[in-house]
Amino acid sequence: VAALARRGLGRPWALALVLLGSAAIGLVVMVVALGPLVAEAGGLASAAPALADRVRDALAGRLGGALGGTAGAGPLHDALSHGAEALASGVYGAAGGVANAAGELATAIVFAVLFLASGPRLVRRAVEAFPASRRGWAAALMRELSSSLGGYLAGLGLLVAARLLATSVFLVFAKVPFVLPLALLAGASVLVPYLGSLIRLASIGAVAWATRGPAGAAASLAFVAAYDLVENYVLSPVVYRRTVGLGALGQLVAVLFFGYHLGVIGAVFAIPAAATAQILL
Repeated sequence: VAALARRGLGRPWALALVLLGSAAIGLVVMVVALGPLVAEAGGLASAAPALADRVRDALAGRLGGALGGTAGAGPLHDALSHGAEALASGVYGAAGGVANAAGELATAIVFAVLFLASGPRLVRRAVEAFPASRRGWAAALMRELSSSLGGYLAGLGLLVAARLLATSVFLVFAKVPFVLPLALLAGASVLVPYLGSLIRLASIGAVAWATRGPAGAAASLAFVAAYDLVENYVLSPVVYRRTVGLGALGQLVAVLFFGYHLGVIGAVFAIPAAATAQILL
């Protein structure tokens, strides 16, 4: 909106154009992908118990043979059984959360429209609330925060799109089923830097093992690990260093600190929170 306004288009027209363009893109995505996504997500939820049992039996057979007759055989079998139950319930819970996510997305869009429409006026009034001697500082702070957080969201969007594309291409070539929900899960896990790797390894590895065997699981785990190395140590540091001014060490410290104190929510908001704190300081 700001870019169009700088090119001479009135802000209401710029806002309307951006919203119409976003709505058109969203409609195309829904028409093309929503039906297959719902079908595959439903299929994955229905197949989750059988897939989990297959992975459990395979692990128990391989590791159980090595541990047979030892004190660790019983606890291993119990742990694998609990893991299978957790996997199935987790897939069902994720499938059921799609409707809630749609409602939350609609709420977020409404608030985004309201803030885009009245944002400059709100910022101007906030700056005017400062003493005259501090208004220049306040205006610069607002611009820096807006630029940094906007750049963070743009960079995050690029990382999500890259991971979605790469994961989809790999799953198609590896002939692993449930491509759309697994790729969507992989893209969404970008929201949890570093820690999201565990989610991808567990979900993609389990489905690949249950459907393509140990060789498919090994290939899938190798792909996830290799892509994570490239993303965590090449793509993410470059994107976030240029958008929020945080290097790789700063990102890792922020994720560990906020994740430890606030859990998953803290890990999700760690990088923008650290960038905001850096700007304020």
